[in-house]
Amino acid sequence: MKDKQALILTVNSGSTSIKISIFDSETESLVLHGTIERIGITNSLFQFRNREGEILAEELLQLKDHDEAIAKLFSFLKKHRLESSLLAVGHRIVHGGQLFQEPRLVTSEMLENLKELIPLAPDHLPSQILAIESFRKHIPQTKNICCFDTAFHKTIPHYARHYALPKSLRNMGIVRYGFHGLSCEYVMEELQEKEKEKAWGKIIIAHLGGGASLTAVYNGQSIDTTMGFSPLSGLIMGTRCGDLDPGAVLYLIKEKGFRATELYELLNKQSGLLGLSGKSPNMKDLLEDSTKEAKEAVDTFVYQAKKFLGAFITILNGLDILVFTGGIGENSAQIREKICKNLDFWAIQLDPIKNQAHNEIISTEKSTAKIRIVKTNEELIIARRTRQLLRQGTLTL
Repeated sequence: MKDKQALILTVNSGSTSIKISIFDSETESLVLHGTIERIGITNSLFQFRNREGEILAEELLQLKDHDEAIAKLFSFLKKHRLESSLLAVGHRIVHGGQLFQEPRLVTSEMLENLKELIPLAPDHLPSQILAIESFRKHIPQTKNICCFDTAFHKTIPHYARHYALPKSLRNMGIVRYGFHGLSCEYVMEELQEKEKEKAWGKIIIAHLGGGASLTAVYNGQSIDTTMGFSPLSGLIMGTRCGDLDPGAVLYLIKEKGFRATELYELLNKQSGLLGLSGKSPNMKDLLEDSTKEAKEAVDTFVYQAKKFLGAFITILNGLDILVFTGGIGENSAQIREKICKNLDFWAIQLDPIKNQAHNEIISTEKSTAKIRIVKTNEELIIARRTRQLLRQGTLTL
């Protein structure tokens, strides 16, 4: 059993689910990981596994809210004598606005400030704040630390961050924030370990999954990204539309009578790969589907990714490393091949054999840029940032 105050617990809370990981704070080794799914829905699933993947707990429950889910979690932690060993709890927070640009210790004042940002991320922040409040209630002596998905992109220069809108709107926070920042942070730390000098060069991170984005990185800092004010813009995603002419939205409001709530559902939950195919938001399903609609959805996804890839190579004035990460990026050799096809102008070459084998490096020896697959680990980067903040001894309040 671990010594007291040796563990860091990480939380990734969604509207109906919570993902939990517990790490040894010194070795960074995974101790346990689990999920609580279907919160507020019938037959909530509570499941935990150890580092070897063996199931330690698996129950179907009726959990009406996040507080009940976290109470069940603490019952499990007590049973396994882990609660008193927690050094801190690290939370993934999707949106930090312009106020939170680094990991922060949770205080009552900080939490109130975070609540003011709910309109920026109404799908994510309410459940994440509920999780923080529940942890503070159940283990008030344990520190809670927030790690923000938007923080990595704080270095984006003004000409990439600002929309061509009046300054008054910019002052209201209508700017490009960018997301998938914790994934980008993890990828960059992996590259700095494995690539040394090249990791400080010209990098493009293709985080492709249900949510998808490309990020251009130079000298270790984000300089542009495809997501913007919200996670809705940029690439086509599972159910999100990606880039869309605002004129189309105005037309739907003015001529077709769409309300804000209907537009929200349309653009966030009925569009993207699902909208294009009429069948599924899942890339694996579409690649296995021979219908015209499925093929066109895949083709459109690939086209958009290639278009942004080309734009980012241009603003970087070259490319040293292209990284594929996220569920699609890590697991779909077909999509990686399609995106990397016809990049001969830059002499960027994918090795088809290495790609099919999902090797760590999938570029040819002659390629001017390395193409890598990096399995992202947002939970580990949260644990690292939590530990780093605690070790500073001067927690940002």
